[in-house]
Amino acid sequence: MTQDLNRRYLDNRISAYSSSSQELRASRTGELATREIDTLENLMRITGYKELETLKEKSILDLGCGDQFIGPCILSRGGKYIPIDYDVADFNKDLLPYKKNEFDMIISLAVIEHISNVSNYMGEILRVLKPGGIVYLTTPNFRFCYKSFFNDPTHVKPYTEKSIERLLKIWGFEQIATYPGVRCKSDWFYLGKFRFLKCAYIPFRNKIKFIPTFFSGRATSVIALAKKPER
Repeated sequence: MTQDLNRRYLDNRISAYSSSSQELRASRTGELATREIDTLENLMRITGYKELETLKEKSILDLGCGDQFIGPCILSRGGKYIPIDYDVADFNKDLLPYKKNEFDMIISLAVIEHISNVSNYMGEILRVLKPGGIVYLTTPNFRFCYKSFFNDPTHVKPYTEKSIERLLKIWGFEQIATYPGVRCKSDWFYLGKFRFLKCAYIPFRNKIKFIPTFFSGRATSVIALAKKPER
C-alpha cells in the first residue's frame, strides 16, 4: 500500500512537471537546480569536505530523483549522474540495483520523510556509498512545519535537525553536519548555535521597507551532510 501511494505520488509529480510550461521546466532545471547544487558545494566547503568540494568526475546517485531536475546541472559540472526512484525500487524494502561502494555521493532531496522502513533506506545508502563518500539529505524540519507536515498524505516520518543527526550517527556516519534549508546564502546563515532559529524567524515573509530582499522567505527544512567512514 505504501509503495502504491508513493508511486502514485511520483506519477502525479512527473505528470505535473510534464504538463507545465516550457518556461517553468527550463527554470526548474536551470535556476532552481543551479541554486541547489551551488548550495551543496558551498555546504561541503563549510563542513570541511575539501576532497569533495567539486562534483567533477564524481559518481552521484540521485535517490528519489523525481523529474531529475538536478541532472543537467550535475552533468554540466563534470559529474556522473545516476537517477533512481520508486518506479525502479521500493526504498522501503528493495535492494538498490547497484554494487557495494559504487558512488562517491548520494543526494536524496525530500525523500526520507516518505520512508516508513528507514532501516532499509539507510542501509542501502551505506552499502552503495564508497568509503569516504558523502550523503546529502534534505527533509522538512518538523520544529517549524509541524502544523502542515501531515497535510501531505505521503509523509510518514517527521524529522528535526537533531533527529536526523542522531539517525546518521546510529548508522555509523562521520563528520555529520546539519544546516537550515536555505539556498545560496552567505556563510552567516548556515553557522552558529541559533542558525535554524535565525533562518526560520529572522527572514521576513513579506517585503518590509529598509529590509534587504535577501531577507525574504523562511527556512522550514533541514539539510544534512555526512561522510561514510574510510575504514
